[in-house]
Amino acid sequence: FVWDLTEAAPIQLDKSLKDQKYEPFSKGGNGPAGVVIKPGKYQVTMTIGDVTMTQSLRVFKDPRINTSDADFTEQHDLASSILGKLSELNIAVNRIRLMKQQLKNIYKIIPEQTPLADDLVAKLTTIEALLVDTKRETPRDVLRHPAGLDDTLENLLSVVTISDSKPPAQTKEVADDVFNKVDDLLTQLDVLVNG
Repeated sequence: FVWDLTEAAPIQLDKSLKDQKYEPFSKGGNGPAGVVIKPGKYQVTMTIGDVTMTQSLRVFKDPRINTSDADFTEQHDLASSILGKLSELNIAVNRIRLMKQQLKNIYKIIPEQTPLADDLVAKLTTIEALLVDTKRETPRDVLRHPAGLDDTLENLLSVVTISDSKPPAQTKEVADDVFNKVDDLLTQLDVLVNG
């Protein structure tokens, strides 16, 4: 078993729920990987059937860098927060897309509710378009359409994890701003669904 020293990746967007006009030639990436663990002592436990094995291990930092344990902790915590918020965002987008698919067929079941369903689909689409770039059909479309908040979180994650060092001071401020925007949209989604 080989471990790449990363934690679990964030929850991904369900590609089967995306409404696309055509299948793109290039599939694009699968999203960011999990956060790289910080240097320190760890214990790995593996269970196979009734047999459990435990092994201690130590992860060392690159001896060429002067990053402190506190800096590694700050980097790890911020990256974990960003990935956690990205997971929340992706869960919400998957939820929106599933609801939109169900609402598009409401006219078959309850025809008199079609106008209400169409209104709800429009409101869900507005929230979805702020969370992710709904117009992107190919990876290069990122140059033609405004980025979604998911793109902003992924780019912010790149800034935080680009090196084994304390994240730049501005990243925490930007992260808080983006987190607030995502939280506001998720609250709007909950209010819409509950109403």
